[in-house]
Amino acid sequence: MKRQEKPWITENILKKSQYKDFLYGKFMKTKCTEVEREYQVARQDIKKETRKSQFLYMRNKFLSTGKNIKKFWENINAFFGRKKTSKYPNTMTYETKNISGNFNIAQAFNNHYSEVAPNLIKKLPKNSDSNVSKSTPENNSSFLFQKTTRYEILTLLNKLDNKKSKDLYDFPIDIIKATADLIAEPLSHIINHSIKGGVFPETLKHAKVLPLFKKGPRDDIKNYRPISVLPLFDKVFEQVMHKRLSKFLDKNEYLDKNQHGFQKGEKLKNTSSCRYLGVIVDEKLNWKEHTKLVSTKIKQGVGMLHKVGRYISKRNLMSLYYALIQSHLTYCITSWGSPETPGLNQINKIMA
Repeated sequence: MKRQEKPWITENILKKSQYKDFLYGKFMKTKCTEVEREYQVARQDIKKETRKSQFLYMRNKFLSTGKNIKKFWENINAFFGRKKTSKYPNTMTYETKNISGNFNIAQAFNNHYSEVAPNLIKKLPKNSDSNVSKSTPENNSSFLFQKTTRYEILTLLNKLDNKKSKDLYDFPIDIIKATADLIAEPLSHIINHSIKGGVFPETLKHAKVLPLFKKGPRDDIKNYRPISVLPLFDKVFEQVMHKRLSKFLDKNEYLDKNQHGFQKGEKLKNTSSCRYLGVIVDEKLNWKEHTKLVSTKIKQGVGMLHKVGRYISKRNLMSLYYALIQSHLTYCITSWGSPETPGLNQINKIMA
């Protein structure tokens, strides 16, 4: 046994393992039943002690993570033997061409991501949906920007996620939140001045785009999705504008009644049908293949919970449940109706 691969193997277990091997060698030479019986007892004793040692090791390892979610998931991945591979291939493929060199690969990623939206627009149907109003209501109201205040900025800063990560300019989120009282006033002045002058700060326009591997061959650029690292204060600026624009659009009823996406309190199920890339999606659509895929994901999640459930606390077990299973169940209920819907029978069997 290698202690590096199995750190729960103690010195006592190693000594017992050596003695077990000695008994096995002795039995192979003598064929003595008494030695064989002693060997079997030693083997069972090692198995029992190894299981107990592994249980205590894994339990302490998970308990030591505390509220550190990142460390918790690192332990989960290590438990299931998932190795993190963050290195990119030296040669990538884009539009049937092999590309090498950091600059050329970065440029290929840039070209691919910048062409995604235009290519999707080309696939959209030219005719408009009959359920969507062909004209917006006339309204003579003009949009008047309401100045932000120190209190509003302070509230937005305190609502930022508690992460140890940094933004584009290496500003730690926890440091920004700790100094929110000091920076709220000047930040509100900068935002008000920017809106009044009609100029968005140049430093807030920048972003670092990181390609994140999805699935498939790692050398294919199309198998990577972009993750943008933005300036922290850009998020605050965005929330200020979003609040005022949403209020103006809702008040003047500029959004069509069939528009449910990205609206607070509105869901796709509030409409009988919708059009997505020219395909009408309604209750008559056959969800068989989709149900099978979601069922597989839930089944894998249940299997994972069974394996790690004895090592982790109840709180962490619930966190895993919400991350691996509950999200899929919520999606199913929202998209397919109540749990009594026939399309959910397969899901119910897995959870039973």
